[in-house]
Amino acid sequence: MIIDAMHLYSAATEIESAVSVAEFSLDQAAISEPYILLSAFGLDVDEVIPQFYGVYSSDAFYNMALKAREVVLSIKLNPQYGTAETNSSLRDALYKVIARNRTGLVELRLMNGATHVAGIKGFIKKFETSIFSPESVVQLTIECPFPMLRGPSYVELAGVSGVTVPTPNLVDDLSTAPHGFKMHLTFTGTVPYSFTVQGKAGTTAYPFTINLVTSDPFKLADELYLSSEQDDKYLYMIRSGTITRLADTLAVNSIWPMMFPGETELEFSSSLVTINSITYRPHYWGV
Repeated sequence: MIIDAMHLYSAATEIESAVSVAEFSLDQAAISEPYILLSAFGLDVDEVIPQFYGVYSSDAFYNMALKAREVVLSIKLNPQYGTAETNSSLRDALYKVIARNRTGLVELRLMNGATHVAGIKGFIKKFETSIFSPESVVQLTIECPFPMLRGPSYVELAGVSGVTVPTPNLVDDLSTAPHGFKMHLTFTGTVPYSFTVQGKAGTTAYPFTINLVTSDPFKLADELYLSSEQDDKYLYMIRSGTITRLADTLAVNSIWPMMFPGETELEFSSSLVTINSITYRPHYWGV
């Protein structure tokens, strides 16, 4: 990942846009910048925790997870007195981001020029100042419950070459970490009893099997919605405008499908589906 700046925002909500608070140059800070980033810690990989979640034959499966991430920013205040800025006014602007809206979330965006490469959200848990030192410095500690750095928008794979029924090949050349994805399928005929999304085509190692009752299988025009994202898992069907939750229909050995950096080839147990959309957000272990 190549970045040359970090921007601090009050995070957007469903009804409010994100609010820019400060911009930090990483290559060459100008003397006219009100905030100068002295150091940033916590954007690398601190500790990876293997979490067991399944087994196939002699292979044990582990989710390689991170603890909640803490990002620490050391910021020099550089007031532009010609525009009536002071150390106090710059500190106050940073204080306001602690709880700018009802969520309390802040967002740190990693930039390359004007391109928003990735970002992370969290809460400011410490705000330390050096008001009696010759050089005024503020240190912010941001606790991020979801520790992965993520791309700002979803990448659509439906319609991309190779993303076809029954073995869609999903290519992610952006991410450095595995991640979930969102998928929307429509059935083009009746699929008796069960439907499986196999996590690796040509094997039975990673099945994600939905078992409906025999008397009421998937039918023509049924729509299946699946998300395997770590912080937004769901599984439901829409039939004639009615939503039916399906998490309780999963087979006991089901493993949520994932995408890995590079290629991930899935396999559907039936060809009687069309792919409406498959989307993912790039995930990164660190900078």
